[in-house]
Amino acid sequence: MKTILIALLIIGVSSAMDFTLLLPVDTNGDGKVISNCPMQEVRIIAEDRGDVTGDMILFTFCGLIYDSSFAEMSISGDTISFQPTVLPWAFYCGRDSVNFHIATYFPDSARWFADTLYTGHFIGDNEAPTITEIYPVGALSSAPEHAGFSATDEVCTSLIPHLTMISGSDTLSISDFSIPTDETGDTVWVFASVFDNCADYCEEHFSDTSWFFIVSETIELTYDLKAGWNLVGWSGSEPLDASFFEGIIPPVFRYTESAYVEAMELFGGNGYWLLLPRDILYTVEASEHPMDIPITAGWNLIGGIDNDAHSITDLESVLPPVYEYNPELRSYFETDSLLPFKGYWILATENDTLD
Repeated sequence: MKTILIALLIIGVSSAMDFTLLLPVDTNGDGKVISNCPMQEVRIIAEDRGDVTGDMILFTFCGLIYDSSFAEMSISGDTISFQPTVLPWAFYCGRDSVNFHIATYFPDSARWFADTLYTGHFIGDNEAPTITEIYPVGALSSAPEHAGFSATDEVCTSLIPHLTMISGSDTLSISDFSIPTDETGDTVWVFASVFDNCADYCEEHFSDTSWFFIVSETIELTYDLKAGWNLVGWSGSEPLDASFFEGIIPPVFRYTESAYVEAMELFGGNGYWLLLPRDILYTVEASEHPMDIPITAGWNLIGGIDNDAHSITDLESVLPPVYEYNPELRSYFETDSLLPFKGYWILATENDTLD
């Protein structure tokens, strides 16, 4: 007799109850249910419940089981509601995709847990878009045609970008990322933001960032190098390949904290040793731009700060004198200024940045 009663209960529940999902649903018609709400509510109408009382209904997800005695779950008439109260869905599921189920149980029967009666699904978008690339950056030899960035999102394929540029006192808000200026010498700040707009619930996530670029004037530089060792610097915005100095006796050397090492490229702000078999004149075009030169306590081999002369009296952390090398006399001499595209030995009293 007991077996017959259990069978009737299970058959009656599975065939009679009718479920309608109220929350969350696809409100924007893109075929996916996506929520930006960490504590998204699930609300279901369960009609024709028959003999199934509220305390016989279970809500399950990600291996967890709840009944109406839990604060997260409530049943009012035919409406079943579940909403996390302390931690978000992602904490329990460890992923964006959430599958939830409605089941029943019969504590007074041999079979206490019935088959799942309803299954629902939504995607919890817990992360903002990631900005992966920005351009242009730094000092440029010519004005770029475009500024922009790239962004990705694990859930949304539709993102809304926005870009604003500030050059001097002018604010340029642009939709096509085209740069309507070719002036040189000014620092242009770029402010970028991106929104995801695929969620059905809660406000969109957004990420933002900023960067700057400088359109530098191109100048012609002359290296009048002599036979023997020459101590040079480089102040261009882009590295200069060491192979530019044709006819030298390789390699080119730079100085680290305690030793000389070979250099394949000349970077702005550093000093370099070049060995020439004869006098050679080199001419190169470079983009003029200011730079910051990091120095460490002790001796540093640096180049000129930029394309202008600078007095060492402006450098508080540098202990005078500064030493320059004369390739014709094959000896060092003291100097009180830093000239562009020459190399210098300086003694720093502390770690600092020359600018």
